[in-house]
Amino acid sequence: MIRVNLKANCDQPSELLKKFHLEAGGKVQETVDRCVIEYSKPYCPKNTGILEGSPYTMSPPGSGKVIYYASGGSEDGSKTSYARYLYYGVVYGPNFPIYDETGALVGWRSRKNQKKHRTGRELKYNQEKNHLAGSFWVARMKADKMKQIEEVANRVARS
Repeated sequence: MIRVNLKANCDQPSELLKKFHLEAGGKVQETVDRCVIEYSKPYCPKNTGILEGSPYTMSPPGSGKVIYYASGGSEDGSKTSYARYLYYGVVYGPNFPIYDETGALVGWRSRKNQKKHRTGRELKYNQEKNHLAGSFWVARMKADKMKQIEEVANRVARS
């Protein structure tokens, strides 16, 4: 939760909210949403950048929601989102290895129509592209950057 510190006396609270850009979907909320997306980038797992960039198209500005979505093709040709798996950092399975013609491991797959369950194993994140990449990236970013987000929100409210 973001705190904005303002002091004022006003008979009409809605006018006061507008004056300081605090109305629903206002400049302060848009700014907070953008900060959360930008500050979360180094914490978000990155391979192609699709997941990292998804909030720009999936999250309506000023909504107070930051949505990550990334899909991949499954064996049956359908699209499935893997953002949730990456966010929580737990391997779901059963998974079976896929090898190329040389015998090198190229990926993993699950059987069609088989319900996945938590395996108890944690995901291992590649941190070459984003050095802080890992599970719960938004929560970890907020723990590190909340003060900066509050300062930016306060500046926008006072402008």
